[in-house]
Amino acid sequence: MRTIKLLALLILTIFLATLTLFGKQGPKRNEGSMTENGDGWKKAHTSHRRDMRPGWGMTVEGGVRHYLTEAPMPRYPDEALADQAHGRIATVVLFGDDFTVFTIKVLKSPHPAISRAVIEAVKDWKTEPVFSTDGTPLRVLTEIRFDFVITDGRGEVRNPSEEEMSVASQDLTRVVAEEIREAQRHRENPQR
Repeated sequence: MRTIKLLALLILTIFLATLTLFGKQGPKRNEGSMTENGDGWKKAHTSHRRDMRPGWGMTVEGGVRHYLTEAPMPRYPDEALADQAHGRIATVVLFGDDFTVFTIKVLKSPHPAISRAVIEAVKDWKTEPVFSTDGTPLRVLTEIRFDFVITDGRGEVRNPSEEEMSVASQDLTRVVAEEIREAQRHRENPQR
């Protein structure tokens, strides 16, 4: 656990240093929609999608939330409230090199309507630009979580605590490990 915390801190430090060193200029946001691609990831379709080959980085949730320029909160869906559905939803989000949401994967959700509400809100999020040391725009992978709480019959959506957002969850660590394995398989057999 200590190793994961140190890794998360190192990644956050690199992320913040990159933002500081390479400024905050970036391309205009592309409007788009999200569709399922078959493996649980929702993919953004934009009017013109840029090549997504440049490098990527991972950071803890708080590292990304701090640099959001647009971040509408999800609404508590009436359907989920009627079903008394509540709890935490955990997603993994990849911000593309145009600093908008490129893909979203729901890892855990208390209700399908909550999943849809979070995807609908998060797909419009935008972050300040992130660049590598050579000036190449970076894709950033992070987790985004929300707590859906019912109090006195009213639904409320809350962000996780600052402490929770400062540490990578096991879910994020697992997804990153899967992505690394997939990238290695692709390098070994590019035709896949």
